[in-house]
Amino acid sequence: MMVAMTMTKRTNITLGMIILMIFIIMTPTMINSLANCPNGCECNDEVLIVTCNETDLDVMPIALNPSIRKLVMRKNKIKSIESYIQFYPELVYLDLSENHLLKLLTKTFQYQKKLIELNLGQNKISDLESDTFQGLEMLQILNLRGNLVFELKNYAFSSLSNLEELNLGQNRITSIEPDAFYRLYNLKILYLDDNSLNQIPTLSFPPLTNLAELFIGVNSFTTLEKNAFEKLKKLTTLNLNGAQLHNISSGAFYGLESLRVLDLSSNRLLRIPTKEISSLNRLEELSIGMNDFDIISEKAFDGLTNLHKLEIIGANKLTRVQNNAFSENGNLRVIRMTDNEELSQFESAAFHGLPYLKELILKNNAIETIRENSYEWNNLEILDLSDNPLRCDCHLLWYKIFLNSRNNQHSSNKNKESPNDNNTNSNITKSLSVTNNDYNREFIGNQNQNVLCLSPQFAKGKELTKLSSDLFGCTPNSDPKTQAIICGLLVITAAIITFLILLAYKCRRKKFRNVLKDSSWEISSTIGRKDRDYHKTYAAPQYIDTTMRKHTMSSSSPSHCGMPGGANNYQQYPMIPITEL
Repeated sequence: MMVAMTMTKRTNITLGMIILMIFIIMTPTMINSLANCPNGCECNDEVLIVTCNETDLDVMPIALNPSIRKLVMRKNKIKSIESYIQFYPELVYLDLSENHLLKLLTKTFQYQKKLIELNLGQNKISDLESDTFQGLEMLQILNLRGNLVFELKNYAFSSLSNLEELNLGQNRITSIEPDAFYRLYNLKILYLDDNSLNQIPTLSFPPLTNLAELFIGVNSFTTLEKNAFEKLKKLTTLNLNGAQLHNISSGAFYGLESLRVLDLSSNRLLRIPTKEISSLNRLEELSIGMNDFDIISEKAFDGLTNLHKLEIIGANKLTRVQNNAFSENGNLRVIRMTDNEELSQFESAAFHGLPYLKELILKNNAIETIRENSYEWNNLEILDLSDNPLRCDCHLLWYKIFLNSRNNQHSSNKNKESPNDNNTNSNITKSLSVTNNDYNREFIGNQNQNVLCLSPQFAKGKELTKLSSDLFGCTPNSDPKTQAIICGLLVITAAIITFLILLAYKCRRKKFRNVLKDSSWEISSTIGRKDRDYHKTYAAPQYIDTTMRKHTMSSSSPSHCGMPGGANNYQQYPMIPITEL
């Protein structure tokens, strides 16, 4: 009896264990069977990602796997999410962009404690309340771009203390209350571009102590007031593209000690704001195209000693670049001046003072020629003059030589990297790791090979590099360097000849004077005095006294002009009485 009972208990335990094991094995299958993947969606339960793009859904499905971590539902017709989003508390990434969301109710995301990125861009959301985002303590990226928000109220984002990027671009924002960014101490990137702001929201910036990038272009303010960005001490990028700026006040950029990138393009500036930006001595990149200035004057970017890249694109009133325009920017590596339809004049020293310049892009301007002595062109890696009305004459022969040398270098480097060796895989890996900058350089280099000439007639429409040098009409002395050397030699020769003539004249005159002084001058002077004495009237008493005195003195002195001297000579010439004369 006892044995039978023991056997029965063992059998029941075994059956129970078997049933438990079957239940454990079947549980995921049962859960998956309950989860419903809508038509047109892709549901991957292994990586917990669901993608429902352009499926015409008008509501968010509630039968998806509740453990999903990434949900993408772009380009649908969803109008509301409040009743559905709570079923997915494990979400880390949620994309509901390009739907028909009209409003976000309070505490809509209170169950999304793990959400890191939320994309609500391109919807029709107009209001943001102070508790709209309550519960999103872990959120780092919030995209509200392309909605209908017209006002940012106080404490609208106060629940997002870990937020690092906030995109509010392409809305209709006209005002931002002082505490709208309250508690956004970790925010690093802020987009306020393409709104209707009529002034910089300076009073709202104090909480943004770690902001690094601010995009606030395409708005309606015409002036940058003094100290507009004073509180943004860590700002490294400031984009004011298309802000309708007419004027920049002195001190507008005060406090931006860390600024590296500044975009002032697409405004209405009548001049380059040299003085206003001169305090940005750590600036490395500046874009200032599509403005209304007509000249880049001498030292136009004074104070920007660390500038590495300068872009002036689409400045349709720009005509001329003066000498030493960039002489205060000795660290420039790249100058990109393209699509300036009136730009044709570069003074002879326009690019002087740029020892580190590697890329000079002057594409699609009105340039006919650039003289060789404007710059040490051999220091450049890239020089692009394509899409200009170039006159391919002797003054541009140097550019043909430059392009040919660079093309030869490119071909040589290409041959070195050809897969003829045994490192094919290494070369493929290396080519895949090429940066965008390297790609752009190679692209620009290839474009340089197709520089076309507009004039003279024999070269019209032809590639500069393929023209024979003999067609350029250069005489032996027409090369600028040759002309400079010849002129220098002529000046030196003329100076030497002039110096020798003056030296010879001076020496000859000095010698002549010395000869006269040593001989002829003294004799002629003595004879002259005696002639004057002998011509005096003998009846003059002075003559008698003088003659007697001379004969007396001559007795003890040497004779003059061969006449004998001494006392006896006086007796040989007795005095003639006056009566006998």
